[in-house]
Amino acid sequence: MLPPGTYRQCLYAQFGRLHCIALYNHRWNWWGGSSDITVQNSILWADVAHPINVGGHGDPDSPTGEVIENLTFRNIDILEHDEDDPIYQGCMTVDCGDKNQVRNILFEDIRVENIQEGRLFYVKVRFNEKYDKQPGSGIEGITFRNITYTGIGENPSLIQGLDKERTVQNVTFENVVINGERMKDLKGVVTNDFIKGIKIKSRRNNRK
Repeated sequence: MLPPGTYRQCLYAQFGRLHCIALYNHRWNWWGGSSDITVQNSILWADVAHPINVGGHGDPDSPTGEVIENLTFRNIDILEHDEDDPIYQGCMTVDCGDKNQVRNILFEDIRVENIQEGRLFYVKVRFNEKYDKQPGSGIEGITFRNITYTGIGENPSLIQGLDKERTVQNVTFENVVINGERMKDLKGVVTNDFIKGIKIKSRRNNRK
């Protein structure tokens, strides 16, 4: 677990089935939500796992579930992603299970060099019987801004809610460039009926 704070100028390299950065809620002897964490100016090499994985584990016995919120991942280079199991693929993953609610996550100024097997974006409310005792509660307010990918071999990105009560809402893609082409729509992205408020901004906005 990472306590609240800012983590700068880090090199994370993991080999085997370990994530470079994984931010959860309840896990082992830790209870409660996770919030107000920034990871920036870092290089990630995940090999067989996620470079960035948010939202997986929580407290399924909590009456209301736990919240993970207000996370920022900024100015990061991802060198590799090689995961052969489709349900565990994603360079930038928000994968919500165990009654977790995930909200207000920013991925900004991230460069991805290569995907041998995997997906660029993976945003899903899940119920994975291997790891979860309860399904995730929902995902809201995810922004991918100034993301570039240069490589081949990736599977389609994915955005899916679980059902009409456990949805993915308000996801924004802003200035996402994939092999020189700006993302303009959800063509090629795997979706379902339980997502809403998805926005694509194909040009960089001037921000003060």
